[in-house]
Amino acid sequence: SKKLGIVYDFLISQRLTIGVGGQVSHFAEAYSEKQLEELYKFSLDNHLDFYIIGGGSNLVISDSYKKCLIVAIFFKGISVIKKNRENIIIKVAAGENWDSFVKYCIDNRYWGCENLSLIPGLVGATAIQNVGAFGQEVKNIILSVRCFDLIKKKYCELNNHECNFKYRKSIFNTNYKKKYVICSITFRLSLIPKPNLKRTELAKLRLVNKNSLTLQSKIRDTIIYYRTNGKNLPNKATQGSSGTFFKAVIIKKHRNLFKIIFKTICNLGIKAGILILLSSIKNRSSEGYKISSKLIIKLSNLSNLQIGSFFLLPSNPACIVSEINKIPTSNDLIQMIKKISKHVYNNTYIKLDIEPEMIGFNEIFK
Repeated sequence: SKKLGIVYDFLISQRLTIGVGGQVSHFAEAYSEKQLEELYKFSLDNHLDFYIIGGGSNLVISDSYKKCLIVAIFFKGISVIKKNRENIIIKVAAGENWDSFVKYCIDNRYWGCENLSLIPGLVGATAIQNVGAFGQEVKNIILSVRCFDLIKKKYCELNNHECNFKYRKSIFNTNYKKKYVICSITFRLSLIPKPNLKRTELAKLRLVNKNSLTLQSKIRDTIIYYRTNGKNLPNKATQGSSGTFFKAVIIKKHRNLFKIIFKTICNLGIKAGILILLSSIKNRSSEGYKISSKLIIKLSNLSNLQIGSFFLLPSNPACIVSEINKIPTSNDLIQMIKKISKHVYNNTYIKLDIEPEMIGFNEIFK
């Protein structure tokens, strides 16, 4: 195990942006596909749960979770596969920093990922939950994903369709959650300017000429401003988070939407019911009526909730923030999630789903 660079009793909270997590029995960094295979074999030989982490921004590990091998992916490399007059196809290793890749694309005037500026984490993680922001989703630019199949112990290439991308979902975090390790992603980006300015935050840029050489950078700068002004995400060095903690809610049936609105009006008043109705209609998509979790939690009067070192970001209460120097515990986090989920459900019939992956937290889901 020394040869594999395995560290014993590693404090995992230092690798997770929310700052929760105790000492895991085994931790290692993988710099190549061969090393990944060897580490996986080690976990099987030693009967250890096997988990992959990237940037640690979408993962929460319980303090009590010990017996496992957690592997951080450090695969690097960006290569152009082919190019024509309209598109470029680029293969990017899973361990590349996502935002550095976005910046690289903008520097080269490749269009498609500028709206996903400053999303934390690594390239490989974007496919897992079909990362989206400011009107763009990564599924729109992914051509295929190269994976190591943990069951067959061999590599495979899955095309976009096989990944079954939905809102914040893919096969990698649903049906085949423990089957694949993402090693690289192949993207198709446009060489022709294709600004996506649907979101109100970007509306003022509609006045800029589409072919302007600065438009892409202006989109990026605007998004960086919204992501760093402290309103959507905490921006203090002493505060941790996993980004938006609760997913937006998708209601598929009219009947369920009416139930929700009726319940909301009864408990939170007519204004709250109308706001939820308007939000659901405005954000309707092929998947159903979408209601922002930020709106739901705000209307449920939970914005000031604080448990232990956790609190909700006042301007975006769908984001749970931890005070890192107060040593956040997973037990306090569980109390926080349970309180919010129960209160929201009792007032609106809405079941909130958690966005980050939770490891070793069986108690929440009982």
